[in-house]
Amino acid sequence: MNDDDGANIKFLNSDGLLSLYKNGKLPVGRMITLTGHIKSIAETYTNPQGEVVMLKRPTMEMVDVQVPTGGLGAKPKDKVENAVRKTGVVVRPTDAKPEAEPVLDAAPPF
Repeated sequence: MNDDDGANIKFLNSDGLLSLYKNGKLPVGRMITLTGHIKSIAETYTNPQGEVVMLKRPTMEMVDVQVPTGGLGAKPKDKVENAVRKTGVVVRPTDAKPEAEPVLDAAPPF
């Protein structure tokens, strides 16, 4: 789901997913793939005056949720760890040192 406004996805499984959350592997904004069953979806609610009001963020409840192998996707940019960046050497033709003239063997006599 890549909506700018986003949505709330609520699931109450504690097997594995809770440990991922406690270890910091499920920060808010991380893209993940979930499998499971949809229990309910809500976009509106009824306020105390009896009026139907739109939620700011739609909510979906899921049960029997699992993250399949390879289902953990990209973290939000502010949560990505600083990776060691390997840099190479760039040699421009103008920076290259002229090589010595190659030594050629004499032509063989025929």
